[in-house]
Formats: sequence, C-alpha cells, structure tokens
Amino acid sequence: SSYLDSCSIPEEMSINNHDIVAPDVEYEIKSTLSRYDRIVHISGQFQLQNAAERLFLYFCRFEKNMNGICIDDMVKKLVDDYGISLNELNKKLGKLGYGVGSSARKEKYQIHEVLRYLVDDQFPRITPEMFKAGAIPAGIRQLSYDVDLSVIEGKNIDVEIEYI
Repeated sequence: SSYLDSCSIPEEMSINNHDIVAPDVEYEIKSTLSRYDRIVHISGQFQLQNAAERLFLYFCRFEKNMNGICIDDMVKKLVDDYGISLNELNKKLGKLGYGVGSSARKEKYQIHEVLRYLVDDQFPRITPEMFKAGAIPAGIRQLSYDVDLSVIEGKNIDVEIEYI
C-alpha cells in the first residue's frame, strides 16, 4: 500500500476536510488564470483551519494554451501511472460539474507557477479562535475573504508535466 493510497479527495467538504486529505497532512489547492496577482478566495471560516498536523495551501497559476494539458489528459495519467480508479475520478469530477464528455474537460492549460505555503500562525487567515469568545459570533453564518499571498513567502515547486 503506497502513501498515495492513504490519501483521499473528500466526497463533500466539511469542517475537517480540505481538497486532499492524507493521514498527517492536508492540502488546500487554489488556482488562477491571472497573470500577475497572487490573490486567493477563501470560501469559509474553516477552509484554512488545520484538522491534521499540517495544512499546506498550493497556489497554481495556469494559462489557457492549446499545447497544454486538459482534465481528460490528467485523468488518463492518474489512472495509467498511479492506478487511481477511473470510476472514482469520474464520479468526483462529475460532482464538481466536470462530467464525462463535458467540453470543460477538454480545455487545455499550461502550468506556469506552483507555490506551496504552510498554513500556520504566520499565514494570513481568519479562524474562530481569533474572535472574542473563541468562536464565530452568533448570527454570522459564513465568512468569505480574499488573501493576498504576495505578503508572505511561498516555496516554489518545480512541476514537470508531460504535455500530451
């Protein structure tokens, strides 16, 4: 059993779930087509709350490019190279609005930048502990906000993708 087998992509997001969940670390993935900004939208007060020992945020900058890679290409790679279940991938992609045969699954992108950030006490975020009673005030249902990642240092991740 490999480390990859112990990772999961949650069926539905909840207070304890991020985009990718592994035994001792969780990952939140943010992407943009913006050429310059490093601004990410945080869509809930729990999105940057650590459930595991460590939480990392990955920032990925893409550009539409006919020589790039599409979702269907990546699905094939995950199935062929890593043995991930095609049915499971298609089921989860379908829940996100990317059903089999969807034109969006054929749009090609080239990756220009990937940065990794450790979400810790120095990371700009809003958590329930920051409020007076240690919890979100009564009557507040959800917090959404934008974080400018240019104010903190991220680790540049060298990503090599075979463009099919």
